[in-house]
Amino acid sequence: GEMSLPTKAGELMRKTKKNLSGCDPRTFDSFYTHPLLGLDEVATGAIAGPIAVGGVVLPRRQEVLSILVAAGLRDSKEMTEASRERVASLIHEHAVFYHVVFASNAQIAAKGQGPCLDDLFSEVIAAFRLLFADEGAILLDGDPRLNIPYPHQALHKGDKKSLTVSAAAVVAKVARDRIM
Repeated sequence: GEMSLPTKAGELMRKTKKNLSGCDPRTFDSFYTHPLLGLDEVATGAIAGPIAVGGVVLPRRQEVLSILVAAGLRDSKEMTEASRERVASLIHEHAVFYHVVFASNAQIAAKGQGPCLDDLFSEVIAAFRLLFADEGAILLDGDPRLNIPYPHQALHKGDKKSLTVSAAAVVAKVARDRIM
């Protein structure tokens, strides 16, 4: 298909024209098409160890979202290790979908970080597609990426704006910490 600009895709998937800045992270997510896949990568700035990409689809049930928020789910960089561990296990228990993939130091050295990240994002999206076919939309943290075959929006500081993106960052960070 034709590649549309992220803003175009963002408009397609958003159910409101309202400015969502300063919006509570779970309210923010509720304005988007579901299933909503949050994607985030961790450790791209690390000297050693793998980089990880996490993908999460949270349920829409407010009780579950309240449990995650009460347990401390927010920008993973503002959470303690213990709090990330606790929240990750709740995400594993309640998420509609979650998937974490890694690129090793050797893969990064051979291919470069950018191409490795593209591969990891594609791998998570392929797993999402197996479950949801062509339904859904994607929010990702950081810069726009090419080759995302769903309506998607790249969010600056996405892990602060979107509960789904912060959930993706938490599962990726906890999974990476366990193999380090």
